Amino acid sequence: MVGFDSIIPPGRVGTVTESVNLSNYHGGSYTKSASIMSNAKNSPSMQISIRWVIKAYISASPSMIELIKDKNGDFKAEVTLTSEKAKLKVTEVEFRANEEKPANASGPAWQNELPVQISCFLEKDTLKKDGYRDYIYKLSAKVVGVEKKTGDFVFKTNHENAPELKVSGMVDPGR
Repeated sequence: MVGFDSIIPPGRVGTVTESVNLSNYHGGSYTKSASIMSNAKNSPSMQISIRWVIKAYISASPSMIELIKDKNGDFKAEVTLTSEKAKLKVTEVEFRANEEKPANASGPAWQNELPVQISCFLEKDTLKKDGYRDYIYKLSAKVVGVEKKTGDFVFKTNHENAPELKVSGMVDPGR
């Protein structure tokens, strides 16, 4: 949103303000520009820009987690959580499946409603040059039902500003 003094007499100073609603932005660098048009003879238009960086308290990579069955029948995935917080701990991981039943679901409905019990183990904690830390977590589960499920992995943490982090994902038992 841009606010401005609508009429500025010749030789006087006016004010132009620009603001941005940040509610739909996630961590990263951004730039917004605005064009100012006037009836000035020497420079009838000019550009102003706002640049900012939003720092996420915790970010996850990959942005979509796939819990997939390995050759031993266990379901495994790896996720890297990045944060400035030292000693970040994940206290619990929960998978919240989407409500709708898959179109190809063949088993009883109650099987799709069973919770996925996920174990979480910190494999590595690395301090990076930029002051952030990478926490590599291994996720595993034993029994996840017979149907593919999509939803969110919810990481409960000890971070005071980000006690929960949601990451989209899928649990795929395969065939």
